Amino acid sequence: MNEQFSHRLKAVFKGAALAALKDETIRGYYERLRGRGLRAELARVQVARKLAAVSLAMWKRAESYDESRVMKRAA
Repeated sequence: MNEQFSHRLKAVFKGAALAALKDETIRGYYERLRGRGLRAELARVQVARKLAAVSLAMWKRAESYDESRVMKRAA
């Protein structure tokens, strides 16, 4: 991440990551990251990055969310 990132947007995606951990698919991704030895905070940041990447891709392609496509590539 460079110095020109939006602190507000970063906080939004980190908050979304916390909320998304209630979903069993996202939770599984988080647990796999933790199982690989990633600290909890870093695993949550990875989840936030995943959510940001998915959001951007959906926006660019004007697509709806498809969990099977997203999590197929996760972890």
